[in-house]
Amino acid sequence: MGLPVWATGYAPKNSVRGTSDKLRVLVVNAEADGRVERTMDFPTQSLNRLDLRLAADGKLLVLAGDKLIRIGDDGERSAQLDIPNEEKEFEIWDVESSTTGGTLRVRLNNTHTMMVDSKTLTVVKQCRDAKDTSDEGTMTDDMELSSQVKTGLPNITYRMERQRFCEKREPLEKFDEIGFVPAVVNDEQFLAVSDRTIALRNLSGETIWTSSAPAGLMLDSSEGDQELSRSGSRAAVRLLRQVQRQEPDTMNPEDIRNGTWRRTSILKVEDSVAIWDVKTGRLVGQVSLKGKMESRFYEPNAQIALSPDGRLLAVLEEGVLTVWKID
Repeated sequence: MGLPVWATGYAPKNSVRGTSDKLRVLVVNAEADGRVERTMDFPTQSLNRLDLRLAADGKLLVLAGDKLIRIGDDGERSAQLDIPNEEKEFEIWDVESSTTGGTLRVRLNNTHTMMVDSKTLTVVKQCRDAKDTSDEGTMTDDMELSSQVKTGLPNITYRMERQRFCEKREPLEKFDEIGFVPAVVNDEQFLAVSDRTIALRNLSGETIWTSSAPAGLMLDSSEGDQELSRSGSRAAVRLLRQVQRQEPDTMNPEDIRNGTWRRTSILKVEDSVAIWDVKTGRLVGQVSLKGKMESRFYEPNAQIALSPDGRLLAVLEEGVLTVWKID
């Protein structure tokens, strides 16, 4: 996990560049009671442009200080790539990995994206699109899948589109109107995740299996929030539940006089993480999140990750890292 260490105790004045000091990376042995085997610091002046990834061969990739760095098993740098800072305030910047971990998509701003080989840190493609339509959604080493708005307000509908890197988007006729978000598994299959169900489907249109959310819970159907193991064998999805929240008393005299203040609201909050076998659709595990156990209803910030074979689930909540074995 990576923890940015701030030079001061306050939020940065510039949301793009920030005022941080360094990124501290802890290498934790999950099979030795969470022992920290190595601590590494990477100087950086930006809280926004920080990222940690694993390459296809399991090597650590660190982005800090406008450099993408590949770290060997000995903790030394084996390769490095300069990442130009082209972002302006309020522009998009992010990093995404392919299902295999072989390709990184580094979005520099609204119009410039770099596709990087994770083993060599060479740039294999650069996408430049003034309309900000290049390369979104979950991805393989060859293409990406995403849901795109088909019709606008008041009745928004979505369709699924495929895109080869840096090429024109291709609407898929079989999925011209969808009620799910796609999470790509490989070049031919994807997971269709809605509030109530998760399904494995072919791009040609066939459904291989469908599984329902556990009773009383909903699947987190936010695009890009589903975790797939590198082997493609297992998928982890957050489970949500509804809670009633008591709103604080209003200070508006008009609301007090006419009684229009809404005193309660319904929220979706994190409950647990469910793990499915991708081949069979069988639910193989469910892990509670601290929000359920400690009644921390309004902090849905758990980060989750599966090991390459899908048999370990790491959960990071409020600075506490827990690793679960999923048989």
